[in-house]
Amino acid sequence: MENFNFISEFENAIKNKNSELQISILKKALEEKGFQSPEMSELAGAIANYNLPLITLLEAYCNANPDIPHMAEVRLADYYASKDRMDDTTARARQFLSKLRGSEGEKNPSAYPVLLNLMARSYLLLTAAYTHLGARSYSQRVLRKGLSLPLAENFEKRLSNEIQMLETELQDADAARLDQRWEDFFQGGENFEELHALCVKNQFPQMAKRLELLHDNFRFNTSFQIDDAEILKDIFILKTTDDSTKPIYELY
Repeated sequence: MENFNFISEFENAIKNKNSELQISILKKALEEKGFQSPEMSELAGAIANYNLPLITLLEAYCNANPDIPHMAEVRLADYYASKDRMDDTTARARQFLSKLRGSEGEKNPSAYPVLLNLMARSYLLLTAAYTHLGARSYSQRVLRKGLSLPLAENFEKRLSNEIQMLETELQDADAARLDQRWEDFFQGGENFEELHALCVKNQFPQMAKRLELLHDNFRFNTSFQIDDAEILKDIFILKTTDDSTKPIYELY
């Protein structure tokens, strides 16, 4: 059928709660259009918007389109948070926000209210791994960066309340001590081995890799400092050379 409207047919299948037809339409779109098509972008958006339990497909879509910010990434981050996969939560939320750097949406977010809400949600989700590992002051900085956006009142209140909750948690002596260990690392790379071991022990491999890259920057660049821009820097895997089997990682 030449004029088959994938998104219209898919949304009708959702409204009719016909999961078999939903899968059939998705298969048809993948076979005829592929993951990098506008049709799959719309379908991934519908999956995310309707909270459909098609996580594997959303992951495949996002992985096939690594340079495109998409609401599917925020849906995935939400899903990971619901499963206590905090390392994945933070990484996916950061990936979404990182891709928006320099975009019209970042420069003029008020003109894109749906995107603005996704950004606000992403800033909340980005704190997941840091808070879990005890870096509450860092989480507060992330949330304050989110508050610099022209947020709707409900999101502004949520981010502000989260900052206050973190401040209350920091009144605990043990929490404050661990937080200071993190702050010393962010200031100059101190306590790297201790905090890296903490990430490994808690099975946060992406955060562990991030610490390695930050520590290397502190070691080899005396002028390096972790500033506000670091919050949105993502980890990229550079192409390996022909004589190397190990990937090269970079923060950008």
